Amino acid sequence: MKLITIDGNAMGQNIYLYFDENTREGVLIDAGDSEAEIADAISQNGVTIKAILLTHGHYDHIACANEIRALTGAEICCHAAEKNMLENPELNLSTRFRRLIKVTPDRLLADGDIFDIAGTKLRVIHTPGHSPGCLCFYDEKSALVFTGDTLFKDAVGRSDLPLGSHDDLVSGIKEKLFSLPDNVKAYPGHGEATDIGYEQRFNPFCS
Repeated sequence: MKLITIDGNAMGQNIYLYFDENTREGVLIDAGDSEAEIADAISQNGVTIKAILLTHGHYDHIACANEIRALTGAEICCHAAEKNMLENPELNLSTRFRRLIKVTPDRLLADGDIFDIAGTKLRVIHTPGHSPGCLCFYDEKSALVFTGDTLFKDAVGRSDLPLGSHDDLVSGIKEKLFSLPDNVKAYPGHGEATDIGYEQRFNPFCS
């Protein structure tokens, strides 16, 4: 599997293109405000996007989801608890940026669902707190997890936004993410990658 990080946007949001190098089948993790960069990465690598997997429904993670769906024909997937946020510009915060973003998902996900990418399995992990339907996507074979805005290097996601819960956020990290092997690489929605073992030992918000 090959991982390409697309981070050329004003809000510093990481968008991940994750695909099989033989079949060129893959997924896009989040679709922030980087339409041209995403389209270029897909085209240059000859990737067939099977799904746009949204870690959550805030503006900076969904800004060009509709455009990338139209470009690729891929289904937009989110947790069932996040559907209302995707479709509501007030809740997804796009109104704060003078935008009216509304995204209607094609498929609603639940904890434990599996995406198969040419034999590589991505497991859906529901970690509410930053928002009710926050998701992480775990590839056990490659020992990596996409953590969205749930877990960052030395930090965790905000819980003071609409529908957030700090208690739920920390509980999900401790119970679900920190149960993964220490060597699992965590790729967050913002900032640099980290390791689950490192965060379990040193993250000041989860002690």
